[in-house]
Amino acid sequence: LDFYDEIHRRLTDDLADLYFAPTTRARDNLLKGFHPAEQIYVTGNTSIDAVEEALSPDFHSNLLDGLPDSHRLIILTMSRAENVGEPMRQVFHTVRDIVETNPDVELVCPLTPDPEVMSLAGEVLGERDRIHLTKPLPHKDFLNIAARSTLIITDSGTIQEEAPALHKPVLLLREKTERQEAVDVGAVQIVGTAPTSIQQAVFELLNNERAYQKMATAPNPFGDGHASAHILGIIEDYLKAK
Repeated sequence: LDFYDEIHRRLTDDLADLYFAPTTRARDNLLKGFHPAEQIYVTGNTSIDAVEEALSPDFHSNLLDGLPDSHRLIILTMSRAENVGEPMRQVFHTVRDIVETNPDVELVCPLTPDPEVMSLAGEVLGERDRIHLTKPLPHKDFLNIAARSTLIITDSGTIQEEAPALHKPVLLLREKTERQEAVDVGAVQIVGTAPTSIQQAVFELLNNERAYQKMATAPNPFGDGHASAHILGIIEDYLKAK
């Protein structure tokens, strides 16, 4: 599937008149593909527009309303195929230990409907104080709960883009990322799935305010939430000039 996706992407690139790159790194990749510089515009990612639109200052949910205001919230999402099995078991044990040793920490873990994932989560994290296993959350609900969180531990790609818009540090359960921009600005830290690496990173963020603020206030490399307006303006100008 990835092979055919890449073929379609390359064909579309060759047919396009305008290129809207979410980041300067994406622009540079287009230039390396010999696409004309005058047709490339760095606009930010429209996913950040969606984040801004989804956030609600008066958002309520049974989950959030049941958490003490003084408690810190960690969100864990983990679903990539390469992490299912022993890596996932290690991570679940690690975050369980983190919750148990920090009495003011709550963990929210939305689970993908995968039998092995649900079984592992139930075995390691189920029926534990301050650990909340949930079904997959609607996107708007997830973003508003993430906005209330202290930090996010994930192997997701999309969350690496969304979390900087929420000013939430991300600890990435991978060895590398296709969204290197977020790592470069300091909004995302790659920790892999080794328990020691995760424990040290979480401890630092929970106990070192300077380290926390450095990640939380990192500039968002994926845009300012106005990508759609930028793109619309460029298209209008282009069509007027035709």
